[in-house]
Amino acid sequence: LLPWNGVTVKILGFDTTSKYLSVAIADGGNILASVHEDVGIKHSTLLLPKIEELLKEQNLSVKEIDVIAISIGPGSFTGLRIGVAIAKALALSCNIKIVAVPTMDLIAYNYIDKCDVLVPLLDARKNMIYYCIYKKQKEELVPQTEYVLGDINDLEKEIGTKKTVVFGDGVKLYGELLKQKCHNISLIQDDNWFPLAENVVKLGYQKAVKEEFDDADKLVPLYLHPSDCHIRRS
Repeated sequence: LLPWNGVTVKILGFDTTSKYLSVAIADGGNILASVHEDVGIKHSTLLLPKIEELLKEQNLSVKEIDVIAISIGPGSFTGLRIGVAIAKALALSCNIKIVAVPTMDLIAYNYIDKCDVLVPLLDARKNMIYYCIYKKQKEELVPQTEYVLGDINDLEKEIGTKKTVVFGDGVKLYGELLKQKCHNISLIQDDNWFPLAENVVKLGYQKAVKEEFDDADKLVPLYLHPSDCHIRRS
């Protein structure tokens, strides 16, 4: 049995969905160590060494980890495959529980103090975007839509009349067009939108205490395909 009633739950979390390699270790909801580095396309060679480095810093072995939390996508196709494959390998070989955290949830939490309605807007290429609309309730973000692969017109129809903050790499491409259609939005054009492993372990811990674990054998990246644009939540 895992000690869910205490702070002794050790969680290893990582994100490989962008150009950044982000890894963190937490004890309960407290971050012990983290790294967030621009590695380009070197996730496959750097992820395991970074994990080992952080574990060593904390005098931990991977067998002392209770839960692995993985950013499940959408994001870089190659990066996702690498992250999920390593998460599954560690979980299965060391008998560790695993939880998957949607990447757009992670990005939204970067801006939780900016506004009560938040929208990560990500470039999906070919004039398509990924998005999800979140509403802040107390200190949590509650999704108001599904995870969507669509276009700016789809997002325009989903945004209501409340003040809304939009962020992500899609802002540079589609932000001004969206602002012409929705006058109640504010755009954040910065480079802080990338998923953070610190959020992976925090949200992973929330799922773990509810015992919302995933089956490592069946775990696959969250891809949003045109044939199945709206991903319904379980």
